[in-house]
Amino acid sequence: MICKQLDVRCNKIRGRAVTALATLEGRDVLLCKPQTFMNLSGESLRELAAAFKVPPDKIIVLFDDAALPAGRVRVRRGGSAGGHNGIKSIIQCLGTDQFPRIKLGIGGPDRTREDMVDFVLDALDGDSLSAIGQAPDIVRAILRDGIDKAMQKYNTKGDSQEE
Repeated sequence: MICKQLDVRCNKIRGRAVTALATLEGRDVLLCKPQTFMNLSGESLRELAAAFKVPPDKIIVLFDDAALPAGRVRVRRGGSAGGHNGIKSIIQCLGTDQFPRIKLGIGGPDRTREDMVDFVLDALDGDSLSAIGQAPDIVRAILRDGIDKAMQKYNTKGDSQEE
């Protein structure tokens, strides 16, 4: 969806991910969508980071977060996985929790496993799609202005700046 928003064809397989090379804000970037299970996405990212010699602090991870209300976004410099198994995998595989990330709020049911399984397999609602729709602008802001300014702009009042 983000490649489509950026008008980039994401269709080359590298490092167990669908990828595309693009230029954003005057910088060459590699967009990737791991094709592993979500809780193994760090393996794909580790392979790509090694192949392209990209340090973790230059990797921007975008992910949906059921713990964040639908439509909300949070930009972080780094920090814990917050219970997200995909982020846990990335932290483990990169050996650090210090990589920029954009949390895209999709809301979610109370935390019973069955409810979550049904929820993540269901279609996204309009608020969730709104958060996802902001992703390209947030990535551009990070590339253009840096993580701190992007955090100031996109994190809502009351959110802590670090997690």
